[in-house]
Amino acid sequence: MQLDLRNPYVRVQRRGVGADASLEIVPIVNLLHELRDVAMGDEEQRLPHQLAALDCAKLGNCPPASLAAAMAFSRPFSADPVLLPVSVAVLLGVAIGGLFRRPLSAGAVVAGLLIAGAALTVYWAVQSVGPRDSERGFALMGIVALTYGAIVAFAQGLPVFFLTITCIRWIRARAAGNKA
Repeated sequence: MQLDLRNPYVRVQRRGVGADASLEIVPIVNLLHELRDVAMGDEEQRLPHQLAALDCAKLGNCPPASLAAAMAFSRPFSADPVLLPVSVAVLLGVAIGGLFRRPLSAGAVVAGLLIAGAALTVYWAVQSVGPRDSERGFALMGIVALTYGAIVAFAQGLPVFFLTITCIRWIRARAAGNKA
């Protein structure tokens, strides 16, 4: 009988027969290739399905609650990366629109500081690559990719940021009008 497990990738094998049988744990390099090469009997074919049906608490491989929550929170952003700058822009817009009396001017200052910070970071990254005669190609390609990503994020996030500030400003004006 053999059983393959992962994390870490190991194989539990029975050595010997009957009362003299013992179990041995053997690390394996590539689980998929090893599984394809193993011919299993009926009993051994049912074992992985039985293990899959067990609760992770019984097996002791449950992720911590914080990791499970983080993975659930990050799943939509991994599936659709456009949501990240838009979500950050909405949160910043709500914060700025709710905290400041003149949210559009405060939003313009925050947006200007973010853009200036991004521009200074790109300038610093280009300057820190090294002298002109060294191999700089890969570093410059990385900087270009990050710069492109920042430009796309700002192009998507800034309109949403100011639209959110405007909506919060309108909500505050309506709430102030209803109190009077």
